Amino acid sequence: MTEQQPRAEQVGMTVYIPPLWSFGLMVLGVGLCVLATLGAIILLGGTEPPPPSTPQLELLSIQPSANVEGQPTPPPPSPQLVQMAVSLVPNFQLGGATLAPVYLSPTPDTLSVGRQIAVINVGGSGLNVRMAPGINQAITFESPERTLLTIIGGPATAMEDAYTWWQVQDPFTGQQGWAVDLYMEVQPK
Repeated sequence: MTEQQPRAEQVGMTVYIPPLWSFGLMVLGVGLCVLATLGAIILLGGTEPPPPSTPQLELLSIQPSANVEGQPTPPPPSPQLVQMAVSLVPNFQLGGATLAPVYLSPTPDTLSVGRQIAVINVGGSGLNVRMAPGINQAITFESPERTLLTIIGGPATAMEDAYTWWQVQDPFTGQQGWAVDLYMEVQPK
């Protein structure tokens, strides 16, 4: 009889499946390792946290040896020297860059009808208050920096610009018009 040669397709497709007892042995080995680790932690005192300790400052000084003839004996450290050393420790600062401090501010108020606003960031030119929303509209009056105005209408947008416009009124003169919100700061109630 002649031996059959294995086909090339069958040789590459052989899959080895280990016997079931090898899986059981592996699970048993892992379990024993876990138990041994837990036992070591418990036996070495891993159940209680270490007692809290406070840092202590120790002042080390050289103790003089036996006095050589003719050499004076140095005096022991004075209490003033110890106090001076202790007082220097809290003032120790690390060098290098530091972060800017964080300042918490309240949530800014939003513009709305009925709120009082102050004119800001207009410099010496004043805020142009116009007849209608839009930069091409006629100016009715100019309001100087920090002038208080009351919002009586809005918001609105104009076709010719991308600004948000609010209708405002000067409470002292009664003049009304439209102004851009970029130059308004809401005043607290």
